[in-house]
Amino acid sequence: MNEPKEISVGEILSSARKKKRLRYKKISSELINQILKTTKLDFTKKENLIPEGIKLPNSPKKPGSTKDAKELAKSGYKIIYIKVGKKNEEEDVEIIKKTRLAIGKNRRLRIDPNEHWPILKMRRLIESVKDYNIEFIEQPCDAESLIALSHAQQKSLIPIAADQSVFTIHDAFNICKINAADMLTLGIHETGGISNFKKIAQLAEAAGINICIHGLYESGITSYASHQLGISIPNIDDGNQIMLRFLEWDIIRKGIEFPDKMEWPVNNKVGLGFDIDEDAVKEASKLHRKKRLY
Repeated sequence: MNEPKEISVGEILSSARKKKRLRYKKISSELINQILKTTKLDFTKKENLIPEGIKLPNSPKKPGSTKDAKELAKSGYKIIYIKVGKKNEEEDVEIIKKTRLAIGKNRRLRIDPNEHWPILKMRRLIESVKDYNIEFIEQPCDAESLIALSHAQQKSLIPIAADQSVFTIHDAFNICKINAADMLTLGIHETGGISNFKKIAQLAEAAGINICIHGLYESGITSYASHQLGISIPNIDDGNQIMLRFLEWDIIRKGIEFPDKMEWPVNNKVGLGFDIDEDAVKEASKLHRKKRLY
């Protein structure tokens, strides 16, 4: 087996766009700084302001047991996301079955195999779980093959959402062009900011496809940015993945508008609508130095 290699900024960014799985042994602090400079998020556009009186629904994508799902459903969440994709197909069927029984028939269920359901496996599993009223399957097959994704979409009785298959507007165009997905699951982390996200959303709208905000590596700042963005998109889905609730602490102050359960009300504050917690920033700086994250 070849030794892992050091890689450049260009290789990392190209890999992210093309979904290649590069192996590396270390990234220097200089390289990290270059990456951060190269992938600055654009949160300043006037187009990102939001209209009044609109709410952006959100739903959790939480790993865990059926007990977690039951508690979330009982507390009012209308949509439950679960991870599947076990090697043993019977395990996936059991997870889906138990989750459906736990949340009841009136809650919506979405599943994410994370590329672990190739076409034949997916078709077998769909037949086994068709009675559990699954709303959509997120990225069932290999993200690098849009032909496989399109095949899955054509053969599936359940709608298909693209996640790892779409990072850029070019990815989105190709998916829409061949009708490879019924939904795009997308985050500002993948697109490189609000402006790129907006472009993809507009393209998807023209193709009649909705956008589901993808929660990933959340902070208060990025969650507020996603919230402002989502409210400005006509084709936003009604069950988005806002993972901010999983943070133990953050560098922003949590105001009364902070999301709790099913909905995050419109935020009329200036800018993205958050206030920095200076004490938390100082604490984060101490941890940064202590752990030598520089």
